Amino acid sequence: MNTPEIHSHLDALAALPGISACALADPETGMVLFMSGGHEHMEPLVETATDYWRLYTRLQNHFDKLGPLQTCAMIHAHGMLTLAPCGTTMIMVTITHRMQIDWKAWQEKVTQIASLMV
Repeated sequence: MNTPEIHSHLDALAALPGISACALADPETGMVLFMSGGHEHMEPLVETATDYWRLYTRLQNHFDKLGPLQTCAMIHAHGMLTLAPCGTTMIMVTITHRMQIDWKAWQEKVTQIASLMV
């Protein structure tokens, strides 16, 4: 795992228009491994957001007909929380202020970060 390169890619992801912060987290423990951006409550939000992911994991057999989960988005009154697998053991947690995000650029950055997780 190339830590400086992961930080560099996370910083690039957090710098995309509309994104306030992003983090890599262990979905099993809720532990935040890396984060970037300027959201003041990022760490507790990421730790708590992993509960969403664990809920899906516990109930995933109910969603089998839809295929594996690729992205989970929760729209709140003051921002949007997006979770996506990143590598085989981590999830990417992204907080945005608005929905006008270049999701293709976001996905490319998440894929680049996932490739560094090997």
